[in-house]
Amino acid sequence: MMEEFDQFHLQCDIEDLNSFVVHKWSIILFAMESYVNQNSSDEDFDNLDIKGRSWKENTQAKNKEEDRDRILNLKVPTEDGTFGYVFSLRGNLDEDSQRWRCHLCDVVVLNQDHVETHIRSKKHQVKLTVPSHPRCLFSRLESDTEPEIPQLAPGEPVPPGFEDVVKRVAQIQETLDRFHTGPLIGLEYIVELAPEEVGKEPMYVCMMCDKKGDPRVVMAHLNSFNHCSKYIGIHFPTVNRLMNTEFPRSKEGRKAVAEVVQRICLKVEEMYGRLEPVMVEKATFDNEKDTLLKQIVMGKHIK
Repeated sequence: MMEEFDQFHLQCDIEDLNSFVVHKWSIILFAMESYVNQNSSDEDFDNLDIKGRSWKENTQAKNKEEDRDRILNLKVPTEDGTFGYVFSLRGNLDEDSQRWRCHLCDVVVLNQDHVETHIRSKKHQVKLTVPSHPRCLFSRLESDTEPEIPQLAPGEPVPPGFEDVVKRVAQIQETLDRFHTGPLIGLEYIVELAPEEVGKEPMYVCMMCDKKGDPRVVMAHLNSFNHCSKYIGIHFPTVNRLMNTEFPRSKEGRKAVAEVVQRICLKVEEMYGRLEPVMVEKATFDNEKDTLLKQIVMGKHIK
């Protein structure tokens, strides 16, 4: 591999490094196709076939899942003031074994594409115009009297009684939302320490990299090679091994790896978006640090 790289650079200057990076990127991207999945399970994706789904197929599958969730959340009012879910699904997620039921029309539909057709049908649309429906039609019901969940501003404390249902929004969230000059991964490892004094600037800790600093420091850290490469090393171990073996340990090789890391992060964010930082009280952080780290490690990650 080293001989290949050296021979390549005897024939071209540093400006041609990009073409070399792009060539190696296809190897990394090919490997990633089977490993990228957003969930919090313990499944080892290193055991998956490297000839996995393409990015296009992954996007189509994700859109299909979003459409399925949307359909399953369609509701209509019932006669007693509750809401009934229009559709239910039985069988595996595999299209061939799906059995959808429209409780509004009392019909069985065989797959998700046919469900979309049924929703547009005249019979179904007429049923939707009825002001309310018998409660007995539906297998799932939702109450119309659930308490309204408050929307918190960044840094605002959670009102009493909502501690288990409302997540505090970090003050830095607005800055993160406005940042579009590059990808931001590993946000779930960032902990915002809410200051004890009103108006004081919060501090931040990256629990993955054990780095601490103010808002400017943490933004620089999130964009650093060390943070991004460490996240890839933890959550994309096979891709990380490919990078370590496909590129030589030289100045040019390190530049190539940095470029590949950036492209991986861009693709991950494009496919799965961003997670969010955690907000805790600065006064209690030291005592809760170990517990918080366990919660973050066992929580949701892009992997």
